Amino acid sequence: MPVSMAGTFRRLVWILCVTGGLGNVVVSPAQSPQELAREASEAMQRQDYVEAEAAYRSLIPQAPGMAELHSNLGLACFMQKKIPCTVEALTAALRLKRDLFLPNYLLGQIEFQQGRYPEARGLVKQALEVQPRQPEARQLLIAILIGLKEYTRAADEWVQILAENPRDADARYGLGGVYMELSQQVTDRLLEHRGSGYALLVAAERDASDPQWRTFVLTTYQDAFDRRVSLKGARIPYARLQMAEEQWAAARATLEKELEVDPQSYEARYYLAQTALAEGDSARCVRLLNEAMAIRPEFFDPLPGLVPARANTSAEALLAALGPTKESFGQAFLLARLRESLPSRGNGTSNDLAERLRERHLNSLKSATLGERTESAGLELLRRKRYEAGLEIVMPLARAGQLQRQHYAAVARALMRAHRPLDVIALFRGVEPQGPEEMYLLASSYRQAALVQFERMVQLNPGSYRAHQVLGDSYVARQRLDQALEEYERAVELAPRNPELRYQVGSVLHRMMEYGQSAKAFLRVVDLDPLNAEAYILRGEALARLGRNDEAVRSLERGLALKPQSAAAHVALGRVYRTAGKRKEALHHLSIGAAADPDGSVHYQLFLLYRELDRPQEARTALAKSQQLRAKGR
Repeated sequence: MPVSMAGTFRRLVWILCVTGGLGNVVVSPAQSPQELAREASEAMQRQDYVEAEAAYRSLIPQAPGMAELHSNLGLACFMQKKIPCTVEALTAALRLKRDLFLPNYLLGQIEFQQGRYPEARGLVKQALEVQPRQPEARQLLIAILIGLKEYTRAADEWVQILAENPRDADARYGLGGVYMELSQQVTDRLLEHRGSGYALLVAAERDASDPQWRTFVLTTYQDAFDRRVSLKGARIPYARLQMAEEQWAAARATLEKELEVDPQSYEARYYLAQTALAEGDSARCVRLLNEAMAIRPEFFDPLPGLVPARANTSAEALLAALGPTKESFGQAFLLARLRESLPSRGNGTSNDLAERLRERHLNSLKSATLGERTESAGLELLRRKRYEAGLEIVMPLARAGQLQRQHYAAVARALMRAHRPLDVIALFRGVEPQGPEEMYLLASSYRQAALVQFERMVQLNPGSYRAHQVLGDSYVARQRLDQALEEYERAVELAPRNPELRYQVGSVLHRMMEYGQSAKAFLRVVDLDPLNAEAYILRGEALARLGRNDEAVRSLERGLALKPQSAAAHVALGRVYRTAGKRKEALHHLSIGAAADPDGSVHYQLFLLYRELDRPQEARTALAKSQQLRAKGR
């Protein structure tokens, strides 16, 4: 309880005393009520709660019907952590006067601390009726709502606080955390649909930015689509991953399938243009760029980049194939991109032309209307990727409860493409998402809304290492590892001796397969925190990846000594020993680590080891277990 709040109530008692507010009090010959009140007030001011309690106990018999005196006695007891005394005094105060802030607030806090959330909520809500804007009480109510798992209500409270003070960084942190919890709740429900491809889609997106899992992620994406995931746009990140692996034919097939699912996909055309460029087909590239711009010119504002041409197809050859510049967005855009790779050629003219043509087409689309504002007209605009115009029609219908339920998924998809996650959340307010697609869209919207709050928190407090750390955590949750690393490194600059921050830097570098840098980061961690077992273990894994096996073993054994139950340390040691040809030691550690095998990878290592040891039956058993765990993980 802040001293300032205590001071408020001390002043209340003093005012009551000096203005005659004590009523018909029998004055003691030894000490008057005013003297007792002054004594109690002064004791509270110097934080002598024992003396204050004694003074209030002497004063109450002279004015037993004054609720404020019982309230202040409760406060003095509370400051001494004397809970039974606190409860007795505050309950007496509320029997006399129900609408007192302090007794309701303190009793609510006690009930909350004892896990009685429903009782705590009623008391704190009563306190807020007396002082609606009291910040500690509002935050306590939010904590109670979270304890009750009423996360949507908790979010509403944070939103109200931010409406009054948009610069409240703590509120943004709280709201972002609640959104992340809501996202996880919906994701957990989605993952219960084990036979659904959407659960696989979540798993693929979770691991997509981790290079060491790329092959697994590509397989997971394909498995998701084999299970008939119909979400428009879901194949785009899959195709981009294939392009990153230079699997151009596979990427083209994925994008052409996306066009079957969504014939109006401007993104599929844009990335197909990139595959055409990589294959040296400039005419096809130009045609696809023109088609993409015609559907959604906003996608090209600002003008994006293109993948470079393949080594056997020079930029000069592509430029020659294009011929003279025509009034074509695609040709002007491609010329600009190709000339960027030729410093002597410049690119300003083609860029300017592409921007003018895009702007001209955008203006023509904005001036064109369907002439009606019906639900079907709005949905048609959404189908044609005119998100802004279509949503302007359908969202008022949704808010009024007049949008047909079967169209919610289409509207949610459009809102996501228009970067309006809060409207997706509002769309499903009071309406249960039906099926895995709607769950997926809602979970993604909560994650995006959380990220917006964390980004704003950093903008409000750029000098706070904690703000950068929280934003880094949110980027990790969305698998945006480059941005997470940037935020963690900024946090380290602000708090260089914080081992937790340096550990997070090392962890992200490790996931990005930057093993040399991660080993250095973890070495700095253990310099600052010599008892950090996880840092020794991950450093050992990184050193093993670098082929520095002797150093790896020393680091891993140090980690295992600090954390003997670590399955990760046993698995890493097993791999190092197997690489070094020490099969007996490898088998010992891998067998221990296999007990906590999450995805079948450890049993696969055992399969390889048993095969090397010429133990075929055990090899078959390990391989079968590996396949079983991998299938279960999907």
